[in-house]
Amino acid sequence: MNPVIELRGVGFTYGAEPVLEDIDLAVREREFLGIVGPNAGGKSTLLKLILGLLTPDHGQLHVLGGTPRATRHLLGYVAQHPGFSRDFPISVRQVVELGLLGRREHGGPLASLLPARLNADERARVAQALDEVEAGDLATRQIGSLSGGQLQRVLLARALVSRPRILLLDEPTANVDQRAEGEIFDLLKRLNERMTILVVSHDIAFVSSYVTRVACINRTLVCHPTTAIDAKLLHELYGDKVRMVAHEHTT
Repeated sequence: MNPVIELRGVGFTYGAEPVLEDIDLAVREREFLGIVGPNAGGKSTLLKLILGLLTPDHGQLHVLGGTPRATRHLLGYVAQHPGFSRDFPISVRQVVELGLLGRREHGGPLASLLPARLNADERARVAQALDEVEAGDLATRQIGSLSGGQLQRVLLARALVSRPRILLLDEPTANVDQRAEGEIFDLLKRLNERMTILVVSHDIAFVSSYVTRVACINRTLVCHPTTAIDAKLLHELYGDKVRMVAHEHTT
């Protein structure tokens, strides 16, 4: 089976500073991949390369058999920060509707779409996405009234409404309590039954019970099976404040 995401010798530099060097990675269909590493280690940059928001300086990168830009409409993305002010006067339903901007089934542009112009199928997709993340009862709430866990569910629904084949999440539980974190990862585990998931997280001790493999990034990349993760490996590189997988990087 061909990988749904494949990177070969990929490198990327911001200005004169190398961020990623010689990244090799193959992600299989319906894999649940955890991505960990230190701050400024390149985790978010890797997601942006896969999404086609950045272009590698060198190397090859294919997503679903094509270029990231050509297949972007088949990917869902939950950013680390929501991208709008919590005080912005917008409802939960309207936030999820924004996930339909710029894409139809064929992935073509939809720049003229406004929430009032959604057709019956699109309105049903919005309702279905909210129900799937167990946030249907929040549809009419203002986004600023939500808790951290509720907001993450809504942002996840926004990513799901386009019916992606691959879901990418950047620190989806950074601002939620432990109970909400478990609920979100339980939801992601169910979604993994039908789609490939890549999730950036600092809490590898927690996510290792969910993911199938761990990719640790600090300019270069090393993958670990979850069976290799134990207490001895945790904290070795980054101390007690950040839970990581121990490995060697060559620079």
